[in-house]
Amino acid sequence: MPVELAENQGLSTAQTTESPQHNDVSGSINSQEDILDEGQQLTGGSGSTFTEILERIIQAEADNGIGGLMPGKVPAPPAREIPESVQTFLNTLDADTRRDLERILQGAGVRNGAAEELLDALQSDGFQNLDADVQRRIAGLLTEGGNLSRSNLLQLVGDGRSGSQFAGLSTEQQQAFLDVYDAADLGGELNLMRLLTMPRPAGESQEHGEAPMHVLLTVDSEGRTLLSQLQRLSTQRLDPDLTNAGETRRELLRGVLEEVSRPGEVDQDNRGTCTVTSMQWMLCQQQPAEYARIMADLTSTTGQSTLRDGTVLEVPASALSPDNSLRSAAERYFQSALMDFAASTQGEFYDNQTDASYGDNWYGRMQMSIVQAFRGRPEQPELGHGGLIQPQQERVLEALFGREFDNYEGHIDLQGAFSELMQGDYLGAWDQLRPSTNLIEHLSQGGPHYMRMRWGDPGPEGTHGGHAVVVTDVRDGRVYFRNPWGPRGDADGTEYENPPRRMENHRTGLESMSIDDFRDWYRSTIASRN
Repeated sequence: MPVELAENQGLSTAQTTESPQHNDVSGSINSQEDILDEGQQLTGGSGSTFTEILERIIQAEADNGIGGLMPGKVPAPPAREIPESVQTFLNTLDADTRRDLERILQGAGVRNGAAEELLDALQSDGFQNLDADVQRRIAGLLTEGGNLSRSNLLQLVGDGRSGSQFAGLSTEQQQAFLDVYDAADLGGELNLMRLLTMPRPAGESQEHGEAPMHVLLTVDSEGRTLLSQLQRLSTQRLDPDLTNAGETRRELLRGVLEEVSRPGEVDQDNRGTCTVTSMQWMLCQQQPAEYARIMADLTSTTGQSTLRDGTVLEVPASALSPDNSLRSAAERYFQSALMDFAASTQGEFYDNQTDASYGDNWYGRMQMSIVQAFRGRPEQPELGHGGLIQPQQERVLEALFGREFDNYEGHIDLQGAFSELMQGDYLGAWDQLRPSTNLIEHLSQGGPHYMRMRWGDPGPEGTHGGHAVVVTDVRDGRVYFRNPWGPRGDADGTEYENPPRRMENHRTGLESMSIDDFRDWYRSTIASRN
């Protein structure tokens, strides 16, 4: 953790958990809900994130040679009779796909039981009821992945929840789902399967009344579904600036799929972006389709996304290339784009590589060049500034969510009341004049609530830095909030200081404070009037 925080900043240090690898992963992992627990058992880690665990599983499969078929290395399969009905279907496929499926059905190069699982799936009602083109598409994908990928696909035609949800999609939507699956890596596939069974966020709309009530069919501000935006990201031509910087579609898609399926993974890492990271978490948690739309826009050939209020968002050039953080590419793009937009409201620009904002003029660019030249050296000058001030945070929230937001500091705000009166907003003026004596009651009326907190060790003048968190609940004498530092290796129940708080869920960054401590460290809430 950082020893010192700048005003309006919240920084974190990258934390990793080294764990021994286990090579025995010949069995399949079928439950996306339990992937973390099973993955930790496989890899010997107790504090690892989903991504770290997944990378170890992928490496273990590669080490054992139990991935997809290896042309030229597959031993001759033993003779095994394929039922006539299945063989009739195989004969409708192209020669390569038919040959590879026949080898799997005969048990060549796959784990024990895989042939029987595939045979059962091809004869199941779930598979037989699919459109012929969808059947052939699934058949082709079955030959491309490893054991885990193949097990996921077979769930789509099984009797479980994934199968019933997939069957509830239209043929067009099923093809869109398979487009995303085909473009994703193993991590993306797992998170896509998770989305298939996730309920939609409370209060979110869906495409039409008869649609399955899962998150993939929730819609964005333009009326398009999360599924359609993920398909767009999977198939569109990417911004050449991104690909020239070494970015790949699989990496981009992996990040977006992880963030909409597991918002608890969203983090700021070592950047002073606690403000926009908290907003990113709120958007992924409440309106995942809108987040996917923005990311599909930003990575398209236009490189721009128009937010709800008409604001045009762009990824700054400084964020195109990887930096020294462990954020996903999607997190880096989204957070940097919001930071740059916020900086522009003050006549500045944001540089991701130095994690600071500078005046949008020759002098500011000279300052940035000096910082870049001395970066990492003891004599690095302190030029530019980090974080966002309160009016910038309000402005970004309004653009992102399309509603008016106001800052409430929990006391009588005469200046704010006068401003509201001058604009003719008498109700707004009353809100500012009314002492907010029952902050906790307000927080208890549902959330999430964006909060500005005092944070970190006191500086030379006894003042604390700032940090932005999102309050999610108040119960049992404690205030629960999501820290944008995200998943960490500390065990649940770990106690911290400055401010005094407790880790509640290390996988999602959920922490809590006593109500009395929260009152002491609370700075303000930026809330929507709607």
